[in-house]
Amino acid sequence: MKNKLILLSMLLSTGALLPSCISENEKTSVEPSVSEVSSEQASSSEKESSSSSSSKEYTFNLHKEVTELKVGDSLQLTYETNFEEATVSFESDNEEVLSVSASGLVKAFKKGEAKITATLAGTELKDSVSFHVVTADEYYLSRAATALETSLAKEKENAVGGSFDTSTFKVYKDSLQ
Repeated sequence: MKNKLILLSMLLSTGALLPSCISENEKTSVEPSVSEVSSEQASSSEKESSSSSSSKEYTFNLHKEVTELKVGDSLQLTYETNFEEATVSFESDNEEVLSVSASGLVKAFKKGEAKITATLAGTELKDSVSFHVVTADEYYLSRAATALETSLAKEKENAVGGSFDTSTFKVYKDSLQ
């Protein structure tokens, strides 16, 4: 009986079943339920209702594979959406560090932090990506430290018997910071 009530509640809340369909023999009344959606969920999807009771959920997501740039770099932002004929606007919260063109081309000017927000026109869908801009020296030292750390981890993994001393790496890594 409990499963039937849950199913009935779901059907009523989605509008798939009208309350007049409940027989008089049914002793239990079920009220349609309303679900709350967090602001984070609302920013990543929006529903469009039509007179035929059908709804479509639209999505909009920026690709966030790259979040670190060096001064002088450029990056073309890309996104995914199921909204037909999508028009997207872009905005930087720190134009001194990063600028972004109408087409989503990001340019890094100086060391710092900046967030790019993209908005899907005709909806309230938005997505953001935060960037960390570093100098060329910091960028290459960071990459070298990561490569060294990866290499040492592999050596440690392949070490046969005994222990593996990483103190030299720790001194090198600390000197980079």
